[in-house]
Amino acid sequence: MVYAAGMTAVGRYPKLTFLVGALAISSLSGWVVASPRFSVHPGLLSYAVLADLVVTMPVFYYYVVLRGRSVSLVTVFPIVVLGLIRARMLIPAKQLHQLPGVELFVGLAEVVALAWLGSRALQLRRMYRHIGPRESTFADTFAETVRESFGKSPFTSFVISEVSILYYGLFSWRAEVEIPDGAVATTSHRRSGWSGVLIGVGMIVVVESIAIHFLVALWSAKLAWVLSALSAYGLLWLLGDYRAMLLRPTFLTSSMLRLRIGMRWQADVPLHEIRCVAPYKPSDALLPGYRKVTVIGNPLWTVQLQRPVVLEGPFGIRRRASSLGIATDHTEFDDALRRLRQ
Repeated sequence: MVYAAGMTAVGRYPKLTFLVGALAISSLSGWVVASPRFSVHPGLLSYAVLADLVVTMPVFYYYVVLRGRSVSLVTVFPIVVLGLIRARMLIPAKQLHQLPGVELFVGLAEVVALAWLGSRALQLRRMYRHIGPRESTFADTFAETVRESFGKSPFTSFVISEVSILYYGLFSWRAEVEIPDGAVATTSHRRSGWSGVLIGVGMIVVVESIAIHFLVALWSAKLAWVLSALSAYGLLWLLGDYRAMLLRPTFLTSSMLRLRIGMRWQADVPLHEIRCVAPYKPSDALLPGYRKVTVIGNPLWTVQLQRPVVLEGPFGIRRRASSLGIATDHTEFDDALRRLRQ
């Protein structure tokens, strides 16, 4: 019975099971390196630690997370890389370099990694050109390209989110808003005054990060630069999110409500799945499966659905929702929403 319960837990929570197992393998490897026996048999135990981190952990990942599920096999690659990094952290550098065959193994792994990345880059380029005409914005095209090449997983969602933020924050200044013909579009940040809030937040972050940098530098220059880099990334994220709000508005087509709130939340809702659309009331926040999908402040409309949809958020976050609280900036879109109620 205990075995059956354990297998049920593994089947229902594969990622959590892998995380616990990976932490156990990493902790055990650290204990082996720190034990007195490691100094007696450093070569043999170094091989054992390397094998556990670089072989056992990826195999464990395959059997727990991948096997029988629609998860791309390429997600094993980051697990191998993390195992190599952890092995370099645990095994003394002198001992690691003295192990026969280890330098050859690491060199081959690096060559294989570079070759794999090169082939994937070429494949992504070809697929991006093929998918480009089907999508209207960089984020949509890039997301579909990565998912068709690497499959759907939290890792690919994280990559999509980070690359999109970099694009919109740094490289989107000549881009134009592209909306499908016949679609009714709206932004969702102007009515809430998010532009002014963003400028205020940005000024506060700049001033505080400078003060914190000089204060922390009295104790640790490295930590000060790390904190400054995190502040700079936060500003870049806010800027990319704002640019995405301008270039990727929410819009209605004849068959779909494409909800896009910057780089925060997005979802595709078929119109036939919409049960009703009504002006927002505070009591709507108590509806089962309710999610507020606004930039800031209260929604203007509550969209109730026949079946839950998946909201995709930043960093690969996914949430299910059966009622959506949304805000709009344009009366044309409001009129289109009202027609959905008829």
